[in-house]
Amino acid sequence: MFAEARAWAKNGLNGVAGDTVVFEEVTGMIVEFRQGAWWNVLSERVQLWHKCFDAFMSQCSPPSGSANFFLDIAAKLEPDLYAREQLVLLAIARELLLTSQDKGSHEEQLGQLKVGLLLILTGTTPDLTADLELSPLDLSYKTICSLVKRVPEQVKALPLQGEGALIDIKAKSSFGASGKDGTAGSVLSPQGGPRSELVSFLETGISSLINCDELSLADQVASGFGFESSDQKLAMTLASVAGGKHLQAVRVSPLEPSEAAVAAAESGDAEPLLKELGSHCSSRIALYCRRCMMFYLVSRSIEMDYQEGGQMLDVFPVFRSPKWATAKVKKVEPTRLLSLLLSPQPYVADFELCRNLITCFSRPLDASAVAEVLANAFVESMLSNGVMPWTDEKLDEFVGLLSPSQELLGNAALFWIPSFRRDIKVDYASQIAQQVLDPETEVEVLVMAYHSYVQGCCERSVSELLAFLHSRAEMYVNRGHFHLLVRLLVAIPEYHAMEYMFGLLVRHGQLQLLLSEGKRTWQDAACKTYGQHSPLAVALIRYLHAHFPLDLEVQVQVHCCFGMEAELAELLETKAGEIAERLGRKWTDICSEEGEEQLILCLSMYLQCARLFLKGKRHQRHLIANERATLICLQLKAVQIHLAASLHEQQNAAAAGQETMDWADVPADGPEALADALLDATGRQKGWADAVTASASTVEGNDQDQDEGVKEAEAPGIVAKGFEGKITSEPAATPSLSLGPAGDVFVVINLMQKEVEVFAEYHQDFIATFEVVSAYRHIYDGLSKVWPKALYRQVVLLGNRSYLQLFLEHLPLTKDWLHAIVQLCLDEPCPEQFPAQMMRMKQFLREGVPNLETRYQLARELGSGFTDIAIETASSVYMT
Repeated sequence: MFAEARAWAKNGLNGVAGDTVVFEEVTGMIVEFRQGAWWNVLSERVQLWHKCFDAFMSQCSPPSGSANFFLDIAAKLEPDLYAREQLVLLAIARELLLTSQDKGSHEEQLGQLKVGLLLILTGTTPDLTADLELSPLDLSYKTICSLVKRVPEQVKALPLQGEGALIDIKAKSSFGASGKDGTAGSVLSPQGGPRSELVSFLETGISSLINCDELSLADQVASGFGFESSDQKLAMTLASVAGGKHLQAVRVSPLEPSEAAVAAAESGDAEPLLKELGSHCSSRIALYCRRCMMFYLVSRSIEMDYQEGGQMLDVFPVFRSPKWATAKVKKVEPTRLLSLLLSPQPYVADFELCRNLITCFSRPLDASAVAEVLANAFVESMLSNGVMPWTDEKLDEFVGLLSPSQELLGNAALFWIPSFRRDIKVDYASQIAQQVLDPETEVEVLVMAYHSYVQGCCERSVSELLAFLHSRAEMYVNRGHFHLLVRLLVAIPEYHAMEYMFGLLVRHGQLQLLLSEGKRTWQDAACKTYGQHSPLAVALIRYLHAHFPLDLEVQVQVHCCFGMEAELAELLETKAGEIAERLGRKWTDICSEEGEEQLILCLSMYLQCARLFLKGKRHQRHLIANERATLICLQLKAVQIHLAASLHEQQNAAAAGQETMDWADVPADGPEALADALLDATGRQKGWADAVTASASTVEGNDQDQDEGVKEAEAPGIVAKGFEGKITSEPAATPSLSLGPAGDVFVVINLMQKEVEVFAEYHQDFIATFEVVSAYRHIYDGLSKVWPKALYRQVVLLGNRSYLQLFLEHLPLTKDWLHAIVQLCLDEPCPEQFPAQMMRMKQFLREGVPNLETRYQLARELGSGFTDIAIETASSVYMT
C-alpha cells in the first residue's frame, strides 16, 4: 500500500511531498506496534526504533525532519520510555542531523544531543565511561548500538526533552501523545537548576568523566544542565595545583585553603595543599584526587619542568619519551617511583603507568627488588586502608607488572607470612617482614601469591601453596574465621585440592556463607560467561554427592542458589527413581501405609523435576518426567483405593464384634469421663475403659484354671466374668488397625518389559494402559508393538467399543497396526464357531478405518466372511 502511495506521490502533480508517505508509514508502524503485546517488551521496542530509522534512511527522507520526528517521539513518550530506548532515539536523531547538508544550522541542537547522550551513558552506567572513545569523542549511532545493552534495563528515561528543556524540538510530527502524560516538562527547575530527578545522574556522570581525566566534557555536562558541581570545581582546582599553577588555583577555588598550605605551595611544596583540597572532595572522585597527588609526586621526583611536561596527568608521554627517559627518569631510583605510584592504594589506572616506567629504563631492573616493592605496596594498601579484596582482573593486572618473573612476586608476598617462611630458604634477609599479618590480610596475600604462581606457570609453587592452605584452614576454623575459608574458595579455584574446606563449612553449619558469596561472584561474572555454570557450584555439588549423598536438602539448596534448575531436576528424577525402585514389585509392600507415603514423596519429586525441566527449557525431559509422575499417580490411586477398602472392612469387623455398653453405669464425672468411654475410629476404648480392660484381662488370667469350660468360639477376647466396673461384657484391647491389600493385585511400577506388554494387552481401561505404556516407552524399546494385540483383544474379542474410541483420540491407527490386527484375526482357530467376533471385527473396520481404500483392502485380506464390507466399501469408493 505504501509503495503505491510513494509512486503516486512521485508524479508531482498531486501536491503531496514524497517524504510524507514515509512519515505516515513509520507512524502507522509505531501505532500498530503500540497496540500489541510486544510493546511491553523493552528489547522489542528498541528493535522497533531501529526499524523506523532504517525506513527513513531507505527512502532518503529529509534528515532534519526525520530527526525532529524521533525527538518528538522521545519527548511525548518520555514517561513511558526507558533509558535504553531513549539513548537509541537520541542517537538516531543525532545521526540524522550529522548527515544534513545544513549541519551548521544545527550546531546548538547537536551540542544538546551530545550532552544528553553523555549523561545517559555515564550517569546510568559509570563503569561504561572507561570504555567510551573520549578523545576524540565518538557518539555515533554504531557506537551507541554496541553500548546500549550495558545500560540497565530498569532505569527509566531521563527528563531531557520538551519545551524549554535541554533539547528543543523545532518541528512537530503527527505522532500521538503518551498515554500517561502528553507533555514532557522542562529539565530545569523554577530556580534555574536541574530537576531533582536528574541530580543523582549528573553527579554520577560528571564524577565518572572526571575520573577519566575528561574535565572539559564534565564541564560541558554540568553547564549544559545549569548544574553547580562541587566535584567539577574541586577537580579543576586540583588539576591546577598539581600542574604547578597553585596561585591561579587558589584564586578560583570554591574553598578557602589554610594559610599554611598556601605558604607551603608558594615555597615549592604543594603536597599539603593537595591533601587539604582532596579531603573536601567526595568519594566519587577519590581516584582523580589520588592521580593528582601521584602526578605531583612523580613530577617532583623526576624534576619535571611544568612548561615542558605539558598538561596535568600527561605523564604517559613523559615516560614514553626517550628525552625524559635518559635525562630525568634515569637519575631517579625506579623502585622509589614505583612506591610513589602504588601507595597508599594501587588503582588499576596506575598499573599502565607503572608498566611504562619499568619498560622505559634502558638498563635492566632488579626483578627481586621490584617484586619486593610490589609486595610491600600490596600489603601496605591492606594495612592502611582496611582489607578490601581485589577482583581477579585487578590482581592479574597487578601481577602482570613483573612479567615474566611473576614467581618472584609470589615469593616476596609469602615472606610476610612467618609460618610459610619456615619452610622456604630465603636468600636475602632484607625481604623478610617483621610484622605479623592479621588473618584477613594474610588470606589476601595468599590469593595474590596464587595469581602470581599461576601467571608464572609455577606448578610446584602452586602445590606448596595449596599444601600450606590445608594447615592454615584448621587454624581459621579453630578461631571461627569461616569467612576466610569462603574467600579462599571463591578466589582460588583449585577445588580438587581444597574439597576439605567444603566439608569444614558443611559440618560447622556455615555453608550459607559460601552460597551467598559464591552466588554474588557468579552473578557478577554472569554477563561475561553467559550460559556457563559456576565452577564453584559444580565442585561443591560433586563433593556433596560423594560425601553427603543422603543430605538432599543441602544439595537442593546449592542447585537453587546457583540457578542450576535442569541439574536439580536430574537429581530429583534420580532420587525419585531410587525411591520407586526401593518399593519393589511386591503388592503387599506397595499397598501399605508406608508404601503410600513413599509413593506420595516420589510423585512430589517427579512433579518438581518436571517443573524445573520446563524452567531449564529441557522440554523432552519435562514430558518424560510428567509421564513418570502419571505412572506413580496411577499406582498411588490404586493403593489408596485398596487401603480405604481395607479400613472399611476392618471397621465393619470391629463394629460387628463389639458388645453394647450399659450407659447407665458410666461414671458421671463430667464430659471427660463420657469422652473416655467413647470409642475412637480404631475400635479401642480410652481412659478408664482401658484400665477396666487391663484389669479384666488380669482377672481372666488369674481365673484361667477355673474357667477352662469356656469355649473359644464364644466372643473371642470378651470377658464373661463379673467385675466391679459394672460392665456386663467388655471387649479386650483391640490392636491398632494394620491396613493392607483388599482386592485384586494392581502393580504398575518396576515392571519388566514382558509384564508391561501383558498389562497393556489385558487391561480394559485404555487411559490407564496408555499412561503405563507412555511411562515405560523411554525405558523399553518396541512397546508400541503391543497396541495391535491390545486392540484385537479388547475391541474384537471382548467388544470394548469405548476402548477403540479413546484409542483414536490419543493415537493414530497406522496401516502397519491394522495389518497386524487383521493377521491376528486370520490366525484365530475356527473363526466360524465365534460369529460374534466376526461381527465385532466388522464393526471395528467400520469405526476404526475411515479411509475407504484401506478398509477395502483389509476386507479383501480377511476373506469371504467380510465380502459385505468389501462390497459396501467398493461402492462408496466408486461414488467418491
